[in-house]
Parts: sequence; structure tokens; C-alpha cells
Amino acid sequence: MYSAEVLFLDRFLSEHNVRVVPDAGAHYPAYAMATGKALLAGLDNEQIWAMYGQGTLERLTPTTLSTVDKLIAQLDVIRTGGFAYDIEEHALGSCAIGLPIGIF
Repeated sequence: MYSAEVLFLDRFLSEHNVRVVPDAGAHYPAYAMATGKALLAGLDNEQIWAMYGQGTLERLTPTTLSTVDKLIAQLDVIRTGGFAYDIEEHALGSCAIGLPIGIF
């Protein structure tokens, strides 16, 4: 069974003065998070369509991906050796990168 959300069980706290810390136990849409996109890249496009359907995606910020087509385009890049990113997609002022490691 696949989930359309990412559950943060733990996190690494940076020593920098300014940092973004996801709440442990918080749920976020996978398509709006670098870690979620890295995980989604391990699924094929049919599974992505089954998970999200043909409609639009809920936008958490103005830069959140708005369609499954845009999500799949990013996932295709990740699958070919790219990295997952989130540029203010789940929270304004917050950016992240992620890599799918060992899921292919």
C-alpha cells in the first residue's frame, strides 16, 4: 500500500542559526516535499496517476506543483539521476533537496 503523504519520524537539527525543522509526526503531501518526491520517484507513472488522479494537486503555497503532469515531469528527471527539490512548495521561505537512494 502506498501513501500520498510523507510522515517525518525524526529529523537532523542543523547547527546554523536559521533552520527549518519539520515536526516529527507531521504529515505533508509527498508531492510538495523533496523527500516525498524522492520516494515517489520509486513508483511508476501509473502508480502516481492512481495515487493522485487526473485532477489538480492541492497547493500549499503559490509554488506548489499544481498538476500531476508537472509532478511526473519532475519525477522523470529524478529517475534519470537528478535530485528532488522543494523550492517553497510546502512552506514559504523553506527549500530542500533530496536524493532517492537505493529505491531503484
